[in-house]
Amino acid sequence: MKQIITTLLLLGSLAACSQPVTRVRLIALQNPPDTTLQYFIQGGGGRDTIKWVPIDSLTSLVSVENIYNTSDTLTSDRVLGTGTHTLTMSSDSVASNQTILVLQSGYDSEVYHYPLIIASGPNGGPRTDSLYFATFDGDIDVISASKEGITYGGVYTYWYQNNSLVHKAYVDSLVSGVSEWESGYAEAYYNGGGSTQSIANTFTVLTPMSGGDLATGWSWSTSNDRFTYSGSSADRYLVQFSLAAHCSTTTFDEITVSVRENSTETTAVGQIECDDTGVTESTSGSAIVTANNGDTFDLGAKWTTAASSNISIKYLTLTMIKL
Repeated sequence: MKQIITTLLLLGSLAACSQPVTRVRLIALQNPPDTTLQYFIQGGGGRDTIKWVPIDSLTSLVSVENIYNTSDTLTSDRVLGTGTHTLTMSSDSVASNQTILVLQSGYDSEVYHYPLIIASGPNGGPRTDSLYFATFDGDIDVISASKEGITYGGVYTYWYQNNSLVHKAYVDSLVSGVSEWESGYAEAYYNGGGSTQSIANTFTVLTPMSGGDLATGWSWSTSNDRFTYSGSSADRYLVQFSLAAHCSTTTFDEITVSVRENSTETTAVGQIECDDTGVTESTSGSAIVTANNGDTFDLGAKWTTAASSNISIKYLTLTMIKL
């Protein structure tokens, strides 16, 4: 802002007569040498001349109130026009040691808008490595017309911490193709050490088990000895079983053990051979199945040859684990 402070110089003298006489001399005022400065008009070397004196050179004006030299409550609004310049507040007169705060505004050709830039750090060196916002209630509101909020100038993944703000592009790259997952499981078991059951040469449900640890969506029926699933449709599960038992015949025969889904055998199949009543035989099996709402799962066995014969079950488990 250009400001010119003018002072009218009245040059006069008193006449020798009894009545005062005032004489006024008109002096042509030339343009100031630099129109970007503020000047005070002062009498020149002779009585008929005046000169321009830059206000900054007048020590008598240091006490003038302004935003630079007055530490007090402002008595009126202040407008600081920085033009193409930057307002810098420094704490050290030595440039290499300065810790500065820079407030910069104006059109930025790189981002095509008018940002407000606040930066700190040593003069001429790298910017600050930390920025803190302190509030009483912990709320920091970001008001943005474009709804982008706080954005990063680049990928920060090397310095990421658990409490860092989320970099959307980085997180998206990690979870691309990953669907929402929740745990699911069911377990039924028997470990009583000896439960006699008659097995036929057709599928016979093994009955001594009771429901164990069941996640939401699973139930165990003690009357039907089976799981019922009531969760989401088309969930993939790993089904596993294990059996340890004594045979009741010395005649060689085989027992096939399998898991059924809705009364249809799955690929979770195992087999034991019986030819001695004093030997504990064991088998296990597993398969991946698709569980739909309302599906049932049970575990059973059948003889290969014998029409019917007993076995003594020592241990028995049936487990469903969501994938």
